[in-house]
Amino acid sequence: MNGAPGAVDAVVNLLIGLGLPGVIIIALGFAVYRLYNRNQELLDTMVETGRETVKAQEAATASINRLSDLLLRGKAPE
Repeated sequence: MNGAPGAVDAVVNLLIGLGLPGVIIIALGFAVYRLYNRNQELLDTMVETGRETVKAQEAATASINRLSDLLLRGKAPE
């Protein structure tokens, strides 16, 4: 092994020392950690999507208001 054989050996020895139950617990912990991070990314995406939706709704409302003013008064508001 070229990189860091001492570090690799240490990790292998740790995994051997933990046994199968320990390795499973570490794997499950890592999976939970990855899911948590993915969940945070999705929440951030939802927040950004919500902000964009609000902006689009505000623009649509402003357009509808301008159109109703035009139809009711016969001219566009200044």
